[in-house]
Amino acid sequence: MSSHVIKVTGIPEELLILLDRRIQDQHSTGRAEYIRELIRRDLFGNSGNVLPINRSPNREEINSKEWRKALRQWIASLPKRKTPPLSDEAVRRENMYRYRG
Repeated sequence: MSSHVIKVTGIPEELLILLDRRIQDQHSTGRAEYIRELIRRDLFGNSGNVLPINRSPNREEINSKEWRKALRQWIASLPKRKTPPLSDEAVRRENMYRYRG
């Protein structure tokens, strides 16, 4: 596999310090290897297959705990509605079908 260099600028020093602390505390790799692993996981997920862009992994690609977490995150990301709930009168069968013969 060939090696390529990607130069990233504009990252504040305090962010790099936090990144280095996380790598030191949770991983035995250096900064470059950690970032390579993040890119690999973003592209391949846990399955080893390239994930399509703008698509969440399907149920076969992740375990049930990850699936529940992803579902909860998706639900939390939906816009909050300020619509009041329907009244009992509004959901009565007679009112739903009143325009049908």
